[in-house]
Amino acid sequence: MKLINLNYLSPGQDLLEQLINTIRGLVEIEQAKIDQENTKALSITEKAEEERDKSLERTISTLGVGLAAGGIASSITSAYIEKPLTLSYLEKSQSVPPFILAFLLSVGIAAIAGFITWVITKKRK
Repeated sequence: MKLINLNYLSPGQDLLEQLINTIRGLVEIEQAKIDQENTKALSITEKAEEERDKSLERTISTLGVGLAAGGIASSITSAYIEKPLTLSYLEKSQSVPPFILAFLLSVGIAAIAGFITWVITKKRK
């Protein structure tokens, strides 16, 4: 009798194995789709991160060059400006202290150098 029962269950066992293999195949297909979507999302994220890095690099280089040029200009102008600048076209003769003139000149040079650096790095992009 045991022999008859095993033969009776054999076709059902084959169908069960086919069902399990089909489910495994469906799970693998779904996993492949999810992996593909994750890869696309990661690629988009990496591109956005790369753009932020380039923007940050451009900002840092612009500020660095501007501050360096301003510092150089400040040290040079403060060495050459010894007496106050008098503005003769005003009714009262007013003088501009040398440190203000040096400061304004260095800020102007820093802004110009920073702008030039920004334009150059933007074109190089």
